[in-house]
Formats: sequence, structure tokens, C-alpha cells
Amino acid sequence: MRARGFTLIELMITLALGAVLIMAAAPSFTAYIANQRVKSGALELYTSLLYARSEAIKRNGPVYLVPGAQWHEGWAVTSVAGKSYAECLADASGCLKIQGALPSVAISSGSGALTFERTGRVTASSSPTFSLCDAAGSPTVHKRIVSLDLTGQALIRHAGSCP
Repeated sequence: MRARGFTLIELMITLALGAVLIMAAAPSFTAYIANQRVKSGALELYTSLLYARSEAIKRNGPVYLVPGAQWHEGWAVTSVAGKSYAECLADASGCLKIQGALPSVAISSGSGALTFERTGRVTASSSPTFSLCDAAGSPTVHKRIVSLDLTGQALIRHAGSCP
């Protein structure tokens, strides 16, 4: 009776073909992961904007969304006027939410700290807009725009590829 199974050469050929397929698929996974990081960063910022607005309405007073030195370094939602992100990291009293850094996401914005009034409106002369891309500058990554109108309503939209 003859034993059934695979020979060593058949197993080696199968492993080599599997390795070739994995190598071919790896670049698409890299772009997928970068897109997910940008998408996740946009959702984090969006939820922080919604949270700050709802807290201002709930507390019937101003609530502040303050960035680190730059937005991708993190931000904090605080009910204390003038409290910075660094101060929230050192002493969390009065800080409602602290978002850590997003090192692989580039966030550009023309606005610094945002103030939500007790009505939920933003005290800004123009609508704050945040543009999020992959920090490595990959052209295959989709740009996300998080915008806020002066009534305090936030919106996320897709805006083509990153430059």
C-alpha cells in the first residue's frame, strides 16, 4: 500500500506561490491602512466637535476645543477658559475629553482653539475647516474634510486624493 500525501517539492512550490501572492497584495494593504488612519482621525475630530457642542448646550455655558501645538498632536475639550492642551495633560481637572496625538495623520486648519457658546454656536468669524491627509503624503490616500458651520453643525466629506 502506498502512502498518500505531498512531496517536499510540491510543498515548496506551494509555499513559493503563496509568498508571491502575498508580496503582490502587500502594497494595496499599505494604502488601505493609510486610508483607514485618515478616516479614523476624521471621525475622532468629528466626534470631539459634536461632544464639545453638546457639552456647551448641556452646561449652558462655553466649552472650548483646544489643540496641542498643532492639531495632529492632539486636542482637548475643556470647560475652563484659557486652559491649554498641555495643561489638560498635566492636570485633567476641568478637561472633559483629551485626544492623544495622531502621528500618521496630517491635519491642516486655519483655526486655533474653538469656542462653543451655550447655544451650541461657534464664536468664529468664518466656518472652521480641517483637512486630513496621510502624513507620509501618499497620493493614493483619500483626503477627508471636517467642517463646522457657525451654527455648530459638523460635517465630514471626502475631497479627492491627498496632494
